[in-house]
Amino acid sequence: MIQYVYMFQKLQMIGWNDQLDKLWADLDPPALYKPARVVADFGSKRIISDGETESVSQISGKLEYESSKNELPKVGDWVMTELSGETTIIHGVLPRSNELARRSAGTAVEKQLLATNVDAAIIVQGLDNDFNLQRLKRYLFQIRQSNIRPIIVLNKKDLNPNWAQLVDDTKRELGVQTVFAVDAESGEGLEQLDTELLPGKLVIIVGSSGVGKSTITNQLLGRDAQKTSQVRQDDSRGRHTTTHRQVFRLPSGALLMDTPGIRELQLWGELNDNISPFIQDLSLYCKFSNCQHNTEPGCAVVTAINEGLLSSDELVSFNKFKDELAFLQSKVSSADKSAYRQKQRKLHIKYRNATEKKRKERY
Repeated sequence: MIQYVYMFQKLQMIGWNDQLDKLWADLDPPALYKPARVVADFGSKRIISDGETESVSQISGKLEYESSKNELPKVGDWVMTELSGETTIIHGVLPRSNELARRSAGTAVEKQLLATNVDAAIIVQGLDNDFNLQRLKRYLFQIRQSNIRPIIVLNKKDLNPNWAQLVDDTKRELGVQTVFAVDAESGEGLEQLDTELLPGKLVIIVGSSGVGKSTITNQLLGRDAQKTSQVRQDDSRGRHTTTHRQVFRLPSGALLMDTPGIRELQLWGELNDNISPFIQDLSLYCKFSNCQHNTEPGCAVVTAINEGLLSSDELVSFNKFKDELAFLQSKVSSADKSAYRQKQRKLHIKYRNATEKKRKERY
């Protein structure tokens, strides 16, 4: 009993809580199974932690066979593990509290999971030529889709004398109060950010290549754990210095996940109030419920633009979001059906093979 209590005390340092404790009890796994958290994904191998030690793990054949790509263990997942000889085997993934996803790069319409069970997200953008409010809106939409607390960090304040104005503009335009201007190279401003990162909470840091994610990670850790590189002067872009997802425990006790840079964040999700709450509210007063906010009479959105309460650029941005998500949903429905059929086909083959094996053993 003492060993059992100690095991869960260790896990609390990496996010285990009473809800997970109850979930584990309800699942009632075999006594040899132990909970752990995936803290790194190197593609061919996953690193798990029990709150005290980290080890390389492998997925059981059964779990890999019966799971889709996005159902397999991701960084942030809580998993059921068993020590088999000197190898730790992952037998299952506990239900997730949330998933941070995007549409995968390329032409295929597929969901790509970035992380799971995330408490907060740091969106980093440079105050040099990289600054772009529309790009911040895309990140913010994706993060709010997953009910994750957003924190916006505007790096390289030393390169922009108007950084204070841009902080105010960002707060007003995006409706986020946790916005910090920092100079990651010197560490200026990071002490404010550090107070937002709570013990045992998983925080993911996202942004384009070259905005300073790895530098911020190193500063918060107090050591050089991640490689950094210089950005090009003409477009403020950098090379991908982080090539995998990995969780670091900060001196504060918070868990920080650095991620590879994203050149263009493709949206994944459904149309909701996260795109533009103001326009969504105005739409309720339009004369027609299906108003496109163009030339329809009695449009409250167009009226707001004419009265200077809303910029036309905001409406253009809103319509782009809406069209992109509508296209996505039209493709996802058919893709989901295909994935379901493939999974059922695999299970059917597995069942048929097992039945054939039993038949042969019987005779």
